[in-house]
Amino acid sequence: MSPEETNTREKVLKATVQLLGKNGPEKLTIRQIAARAGVNVAAINYHFRSKENLVDEAVYAFSEKAFVNGMKVFRDPAMPAETRLTTFFQGYAYGLVEFRGATRTAFMGMMNASSAEGKYAGMMREMFTAAAKSVGEMTGVTDLAECNRRVLMLFSGVVFPFLCLEVFLGASGIDYRDREERDRYVAMLVKAMKTSKE
Repeated sequence: MSPEETNTREKVLKATVQLLGKNGPEKLTIRQIAARAGVNVAAINYHFRSKENLVDEAVYAFSEKAFVNGMKVFRDPAMPAETRLTTFFQGYAYGLVEFRGATRTAFMGMMNASSAEGKYAGMMREMFTAAAKSVGEMTGVTDLAECNRRVLMLFSGVVFPFLCLEVFLGASGIDYRDREERDRYVAMLVKAMKTSKE
């Protein structure tokens, strides 16, 4: 692929993620993407063949980039385990909320996966492994299954309010869209891992 073709693909993928963040895949059109990316519709059809292929590839590329950036936190041995977990999950929650359409689309892909070996599975395994190691360091828990349960609790606690933003706000009065409020909530979740018993 020529540098020009690569540049076109990148612009289209970036534009797709940006538009997904506002509208979700249902309202997204190829014409909107072409206008945002500054390319013609034919270029999109040439590179991606369909809107579904484009959305799938854009969401995966976005997820992969977010994953690589997020995992940097777990690779910092100087950072205390609690800080690693808090920083990672606050960043994860930020990405969920700020890129709603893309993350909802990624979740739909994961929920519809026919096996545990789908394209998101490797990323999830690596995140779980790194988070479980940090949970073990922070809590002194040595049982891997127990650490994984705690990580699942963290992921669930971070993802659930995002999946039902309005209902969560109405029920709790906590606006998960507010970054400071969300960061406090995530920090509390991580601290709860420290105090819970095996």
